[in-house]
Amino acid sequence: MRSRILLFLLVVFQSNWLFGQSLTLEYVDQYIKMSQPEMEFGDREKLYVVDGIPYDGVGIESKLVKYNLDDKFISIDYFFSDSISTTVFKPNLLIVLIHKASPLKLKDKKEELHRVREVFLNVSEFPAFMINDKLLGIEEARRSISVLKPRNIDHVIVNKHAPLSIYGANAKYGLIRIWTKN
Repeated sequence: MRSRILLFLLVVFQSNWLFGQSLTLEYVDQYIKMSQPEMEFGDREKLYVVDGIPYDGVGIESKLVKYNLDDKFISIDYFFSDSISTTVFKPNLLIVLIHKASPLKLKDKKEELHRVREVFLNVSEFPAFMINDKLLGIEEARRSISVLKPRNIDHVIVNKHAPLSIYGANAKYGLIRIWTKN
């Protein structure tokens, strides 16, 4: 009997360790609040869009379970409907986008890299920039981008908002994350 209990506990421990912690609605909401601490989110109604499918909070938890917090290719972004058009969306609505990046085709890699280079050449407010989960300074990011080849890119995620407390002051201008093939 004791061996069965130990075996059961071992299986539970391994499954939690192997699968990691699932993404939760609480984590997503906390991520949004951390993104722009000076911004007032108030009691806005939220619409969650997971992999292109909208949810108003009902049934969202069961959809988030498939995401693992340890997965580096999860993207969480948001925008306010009143910044787009109040005729299409309800006013006072916060739209949260959650998706997992898929590997890019070479054509898409070229386009993404071109977009990232444009950002670093043409703007005065630089976003936070990471390559392979390493946060880089502006000059180091410019050097890295200038020598980066599209075929060496695995994934690119561009978030318009990212938590300042995690990614630094430049994250108020967005976050660009690139993973290369190593």
